[in-house]
Amino acid sequence: AGSPTKGKGEPIYPLRAAGDGGRTVFDGSHRRKIGPVSARVICSGHVFHVQQAVEPRACLVMHLTFVEAGLAGKFWRMREANLG
Repeated sequence: AGSPTKGKGEPIYPLRAAGDGGRTVFDGSHRRKIGPVSARVICSGHVFHVQQAVEPRACLVMHLTFVEAGLAGKFWRMREANLG
């Protein structure tokens, strides 16, 4: 079925070691390095919007899975956090 692609049709696979002990790899286009990211910096919407009020965290990315009021609620949460 071919090579999976992302973005502008550039291949993700095959991956190739980037030469630094295997912790990072080049994608299929050999132009982008891909490396591990700690799960601690990938915050759920609950962690970002509710729990950070108690203990701020260094969220690199945030995902909103379930928010009351559907999509409008997600936009509201993003605006509330000055992200939209």
